[in-house]
Amino acid sequence: MWAISPALLLCQDHTWAAADPGVCVFKRLMILAVVPVGVLALWELGDAATTDTAAASVDRASAAVGEPITFTSTNPCTTACSLTWRRPDIGLVRFGGVVVGRGEQFSMSFAAPGSYQVVLDMGETCDGTSRLVCHSYASVFVDIVDPVVVPDPVVPVDPVVVPDPVVPVDPVVVPDPVVPVDPVVVPDPVVTPDPVVVPDPVALQLVAPSDLTVTTIGGRTRLTWTNPDTTATSAVLERCKGTGCTSFRQLATLTTDTTSFIESRIKRSSTSYSYRLAVSDGTDTVYSSIAVAAARR
Repeated sequence: MWAISPALLLCQDHTWAAADPGVCVFKRLMILAVVPVGVLALWELGDAATTDTAAASVDRASAAVGEPITFTSTNPCTTACSLTWRRPDIGLVRFGGVVVGRGEQFSMSFAAPGSYQVVLDMGETCDGTSRLVCHSYASVFVDIVDPVVVPDPVVPVDPVVVPDPVVPVDPVVVPDPVVPVDPVVVPDPVVTPDPVVVPDPVALQLVAPSDLTVTTIGGRTRLTWTNPDTTATSAVLERCKGTGCTSFRQLATLTTDTTSFIESRIKRSSTSYSYRLAVSDGTDTVYSSIAVAAARR
């Protein structure tokens, strides 16, 4: 995915100025700088960057056609910023996609089955300057399927009652002599089976995911895991620098039903990062297995 830089003005004396009509009004030229999605700033201020990093989650990874899905920005925005949600699959790919929502959370549905990408665009004042806006991006993916069609219940049809045929009356028959009746056979007593013993239900415990996995796709670190049955009421994703490190810091606060997280990064690094999940039930906290993202050179 790519993004476009703001316009500059080419003045009559062939000097450049910011896009302000009061500076020069004779010639206007749109300068397009195509840069990878991640953090975006003007080229002459290469050290500028966002204070915060965009991160997003979805309330479910799959849904039926027409069923609403809620998307949430999971990283706080500590400076004045804007949050815009885009869909690159319906046009304007060079500009990050068509805007479908704004704010920390929004809901939408999809009209056709398929796999869709929704991108969170976080724009805020760049570090090191007060006049530029930098952007960082995070993507979430959802699968849309056709709704299940429940057939109408089958209504039973009453059987056709065929009347018994008329039986002609037999002539009077002289009965046979009385035959002695066999003695009545008394059946064995019914044996009552033992009652079925239902075991007590197993009480849930506070358990953290044990299969935290990290992959790198297009310069972005993606973490996935499976949530076990647990009493956890909150989950926090933590990160520390290096392999075997112990000084973990909070990276994002997640819901307990979240199963994936994408960390947007565009700079290559010679440092590995370790990740873990901390889940809590309000009294105790337990930690998941540790996943390591190798250094990207």
